[in-house]
Amino acid sequence: MALTLVRFFEPVPEEERHLVVTVFGKYLEVAWHLQDVYRLEPAGSHGVWGLDDYHFLGFLWGSAQLRGNNLPPSSILKPPLPATNLYNLQVTRIYQLKIGPFFEHSAQLHAIATGVPNWDKVNSGMLKMYEAEVLNKRVVVQHLPLGGLLVWD
Repeated sequence: MALTLVRFFEPVPEEERHLVVTVFGKYLEVAWHLQDVYRLEPAGSHGVWGLDDYHFLGFLWGSAQLRGNNLPPSSILKPPLPATNLYNLQVTRIYQLKIGPFFEHSAQLHAIATGVPNWDKVNSGMLKMYEAEVLNKRVVVQHLPLGGLLVWD
């Protein structure tokens, strides 16, 4: 975001989508590697972190990638999942790490998969959750002004 604000990247949707998928996908790989090597444990699992113990944005951006897709959200309940979007990558990671029935260890994701009819609705709900649980929490976003690049009212 900061690099777009200083015009290092053009703020056009195609470029922004490519940056999210490429850069954030690599970030997830590095983060997962560090979590595995150092056996890092999550701080807690509530709010948006109830979806995944470590990362939420992959679900938000991954559900955006799947908008308009004919595959129903319930398709995540039938692994193996193709690594074609961030949502599937995150769910695959959960399948790799957790044991037992999916509905027990990932109740919120299971409820979304079985109760939400399409990816447009999943993405809309993810955006609302991100806004309520992250952006509206001062303790989480207090450092976002990025040294004056963003106006903070």
